[in-house]
Order: sequence, then C-alpha cells, then structure tokens
Amino acid sequence: MKESSSQSGQIVIEYILLLVVAVAISAILVRGLASRSESSPGIVVERWKAIQKEIGEELPDKCVGDSCNR
Repeated sequence: MKESSSQSGQIVIEYILLLVVAVAISAILVRGLASRSESSPGIVVERWKAIQKEIGEELPDKCVGDSCNR
C-alpha cells in the first residue's frame, strides 16, 4: 500500500512539471508572436500594423494604370 501512495505522489509531481513546461512554452510563444513592445514587436502585431497602414493609405477613388474609365 505504501508503494501506491508513492506512485500517486510521483504522478502529481510529473503533472505539475508538465504544466510548468506547457506554461513556459506558451509564454515564449506569446512573447514572440503577440508582443506589443515598441523595440521588438511580435510577428502578429507587426503584420497587423502593416495591414492597417496599407488599408489607411488606400484611396477609394484612385485609378491604377489603364483601369480608369474616364
């Protein structure tokens, strides 16, 4: 019976260690993908700013090449 108690304690410790590893990996991913730091923005935030800039610069009545029907 003593061995069973030892095994359940080991399972709890392994579960906690796996949880710590999962949280650490997710924190690293969030920092790399969605960081809002001005010095090193995350990939998602940087791309989102580029999309916003592109949409903001677009003029609805702008003609491109020969596509103007005037």
